Amino acid sequence: NALTLVTRSLREAGVLGDSAVPQNNQGPRGLEALNGLIDSLKTDESYSSYRNIDTYALTSGTQSYDIGPTAAAPFNVVRPMKIINANIVLASGGHMPISIFDDDQRLGGFYPGQTASMPLALNYRRSFPNGNLWFWFKPAAGYSVELETSNVLAEFATLATAFSFPPGLYDVIIYKLAKRFCTPAWGRTLDPSIDALCKEAETRYQSLNLDPPPLQSCDPRAFGINRGSNQHGITRANN
Repeated sequence: NALTLVTRSLREAGVLGDSAVPQNNQGPRGLEALNGLIDSLKTDESYSSYRNIDTYALTSGTQSYDIGPTAAAPFNVVRPMKIINANIVLASGGHMPISIFDDDQRLGGFYPGQTASMPLALNYRRSFPNGNLWFWFKPAAGYSVELETSNVLAEFATLATAFSFPPGLYDVIIYKLAKRFCTPAWGRTLDPSIDALCKEAETRYQSLNLDPPPLQSCDPRAFGINRGSNQHGITRANN
């Protein structure tokens, strides 16, 4: 549970001894620090444990939908940090990818309120507490939208709240939280070994979420094209 995380991190930071447990207000203060850490990690996709793919039914002629904890069904879900990919799901069961528009593209589009047989693009705005999905064009009947989003870590309601982390994330939370306990408020300074262990854990975990490097090649024309040798034995090449 959350108390286990707080206790382990306090020990790593040197606030508590090896067998000591949080006393007085150390538990509640530790929980505040833990939830502050979780909240900050929500903004960094490299800490996402997986991606969600969910399907939502669209309403004919409706262009804008709120999505978040207080939105209308079926969009009453955790507010996405961003939309990674989107597909229109056809009544036949087929899928058609649609573009993700940024705000500039949305404002620069022609006939923004036009109704068409099928949306071609989606703009997502991270308002709060709900986000907003805006389709171009307005969808007709019989369609659903499939959204790919990053999973968001949940904060802990109490010290008794259980946790379940994917492999590798436990150490990240422990050492990043220990660093937060290395402050004047806790009477500790950061030990270099804590920082090194934190960076090691972060590198291992974040490597799972990095996009593979792009395949690169060089156009042969950049090196010139061999045209053979001239009468003096000098190689001729196009520049």
